[in-house]
Amino acid sequence: VETVDVEELENVVKACTSGTRKVFQYIHEIVTALAGVIEYQEMALKMFLQAALCADALEVSEESVSYEFFVQAFTLYEEVADTKTQ
Repeated sequence: VETVDVEELENVVKACTSGTRKVFQYIHEIVTALAGVIEYQEMALKMFLQAALCADALEVSEESVSYEFFVQAFTLYEEVADTKTQ
C-alpha cells in the first residue's frame, strides 16, 4: 500500500482551487462584457446563473464565487427593462 503525503495532497488541492477560481474570474469578465450589450443581456443573465450553479457545485473556494455570480444575475435582472425577460 502506497502512503500519501498529506502536504503534497494539500498543495495539489490548492493548485486546483486556484486554477478553477481563475477560470471563473475569466468567465465573470466575459459575461460582464456581454451584459453591457443590450442585445446580449438576457443571455448574460442566464450565463451568470449557470456559472453560479457550476461554482456552487464545484465548491470553488468558499461561497464567494457563486455568490458573486448570483449578485450579478439579480442586478442585471433588475436592470432589464423588458418585462418578458423578467
